[in-house]
Amino acid sequence: MRIAFYSYKGGTGRTMLLANIAVYLANIGKRVGCIDLDLEAPGIKQVFEFDNVEPNFSLIPLIENQNLSAVEKAVLKFPADKRKKKFIYVLPTLSMSEELDKIVFDQDTYDTIDGIMSKFEKTYNLDYLLIDSRSGFSSLASIVLAKSDRIIIVFRPDLQNLEGVKNLIQILDINNKSYSLIPSLIPRHKKEGSFLKRAEKYLECKNNWLGVIHYDPDIAIEGVLSIMHYPKKKISREYGEVASKII
Repeated sequence: MRIAFYSYKGGTGRTMLLANIAVYLANIGKRVGCIDLDLEAPGIKQVFEFDNVEPNFSLIPLIENQNLSAVEKAVLKFPADKRKKKFIYVLPTLSMSEELDKIVFDQDTYDTIDGIMSKFEKTYNLDYLLIDSRSGFSSLASIVLAKSDRIIIVFRPDLQNLEGVKNLIQILDINNKSYSLIPSLIPRHKKEGSFLKRAEKYLECKNNWLGVIHYDPDIAIEGVLSIMHYPKKKISREYGEVASKII
């Protein structure tokens, strides 16, 4: 199953949510892959703390050269447990603005991206391929959403986010695409409930809510996978609850 993680605006905790869910799924025995298709602002490499990404075999050169045969060379393994017996397969992207500028986002490119994802899924016999999508409305985000089986929309409940998310929902409904909503980085505040009710009313799709992820200042500062390093924290339990509903 391909699951796209999308946000209309950046700064929603989307990539961190994806990575923590990947760890959860791997630890219950699922074969999980992650691919960073936020080509302009990649972050999966940093979240999984990889420092050995070979530039020639990161995602952008694979797309530019339409090189599906090199997918295996580009994939890195991340240990999802302390005993290093369960792994997440990761296809990262490096920030390569000059190389990215060379890519023409036409149908051939979209077919190449789809081919890379298919090769990734088949090579590693994945149960889940988690896709970190580009934010906003763009041709790349559109192809990611179109090629996904399920879409997780991550947002903060402010009007900038809500307006964009509502527009996306209308498009997804027209195209009969499956999606779920996760308000994220929500401060624990006495007005929290009113913020979320406003979002529910504005988006008019209460039944699609998958859970709520609260803001944790310690995790925000450290930038680590809380579900691995701080499993007893509330935010880790929230990640786990969301992940359990995806299965």
